[in-house]
Amino acid sequence: MRRSNSVVFTIARETKPFLFVVSLLLLQVNAAAFQRPGGRPTAPPTLPPTTAPNRPNGSGTRAPNVKPNVPLASMTIMAPTGCRIWINDAEVDSSGKLTLDKRIIKTSYLPDTGVVKLNGLKPGSYHIVVRKPDFRENMQDVEIFADRSNVFSVVLTPLPAKLTVSPPIGDAEVELFNLDTGAFAGRYLNQLSQVELSPGRYRVTTSKSGYRPSTREVTLRAGESIYLEPLLESLPTPTPTPTPAPAIPNIPMSLDVQKQDKYLILRLQGSSGDHTKTIGSINVSFGGPAKNYVTGNLNGLPCQVEFIKLENIAEGSVVEAPGPSNHWSVLVVRIRPKDEKRRPISFAINWNSLQTSGLLRSNAPSNIFVPAEAIQKAEPSFPPEARKTTVSGTVSVLVVIDSSGSVVSAKALDGPYIFRRVSEEAARKWKFRPATTDGRSVESQQTIAFKFER
Repeated sequence: MRRSNSVVFTIARETKPFLFVVSLLLLQVNAAAFQRPGGRPTAPPTLPPTTAPNRPNGSGTRAPNVKPNVPLASMTIMAPTGCRIWINDAEVDSSGKLTLDKRIIKTSYLPDTGVVKLNGLKPGSYHIVVRKPDFRENMQDVEIFADRSNVFSVVLTPLPAKLTVSPPIGDAEVELFNLDTGAFAGRYLNQLSQVELSPGRYRVTTSKSGYRPSTREVTLRAGESIYLEPLLESLPTPTPTPTPAPAIPNIPMSLDVQKQDKYLILRLQGSSGDHTKTIGSINVSFGGPAKNYVTGNLNGLPCQVEFIKLENIAEGSVVEAPGPSNHWSVLVVRIRPKDEKRRPISFAINWNSLQTSGLLRSNAPSNIFVPAEAIQKAEPSFPPEARKTTVSGTVSVLVVIDSSGSVVSAKALDGPYIFRRVSEEAARKWKFRPATTDGRSVESQQTIAFKFER
């Protein structure tokens, strides 16, 4: 007690020493309070940690920084097997994860099943691309939500197959039949080129009158191109029924002359009916002081003729020869005389019979050729580029005519180049009564002349 009084007295007298003494006494009291009976000190009580101030709340203190929870979504894509799938340009694989917008997304995908599952996606828009060999690419934009299942189905369309059929003969008809569906797939004239068809099995039938039909079965696969050139075999020509040859009348040879510019057109007609004679000559003379005359005659049977210039003829040719259409009894000759006013004109026609009347009646082979005859003509159009020029002239076009009378080839031989293309196009549109040999239709050639004038 005496010590305590002295301490109190000291505090009352001096302020600074007082603070020091009080601190010392507190330390002693604390040490005694935590001293256990055995002389071991106890641990000081643990104080609750203080929270760093954040933003102020209503009571004047700061609340802790807590991020709100954002709901995530899942998505399921059901695609055909064996596909490759992209989501926002990132390809889904079997690794089980996918990086989208710098986030790792859990995935589940097996190409053998075609089912893709993605978890942990942010709700929003996504771009899906699905690809598979031999199928058209599928692209779609989808919107996913956190409170939905978000299941999307993908249907792929197979790439079409392409078929080309090119028959070797013009005007052939091609028919297609789908064997898988049992449906008619189309009919085409002449040919079909790069026609798109659904993959599957087809029957291709090519036909034309006078030929055996050609049938092929083909399997068209997606994205595949197939070229066919079917073979058409001609049917045997029916044997014609022999018919007796008509009686050949005895008609004296007559002469008719007409003038055409600088030329003279002479028409000779007549036949002797003497089928035992196989060669002969016709002599013609007219103009000048001498009297016109014709000697000789045709025999009315198939024959070949030859023009012979004799006197005062600059040019001469046969423009119509004896043939079936004129009963082998007409000759038309065109000549240009050297001196029409003063000198007579004379020429000769030598003829040689191809067969006798007896052979004709017995239907023996004769190799009689009858040229093709035009039954439908087309005129060429005047080229626009030629209207600015003064070019004119005649274009000769060589055409190849098949046994049905269609032009299968046209080639300009001469004439101004500016008119050749339109001349060839016009010639291809011509139709003919086909040429024949012994009554059988055959392929032939002719030259067509197109004249262009200003």
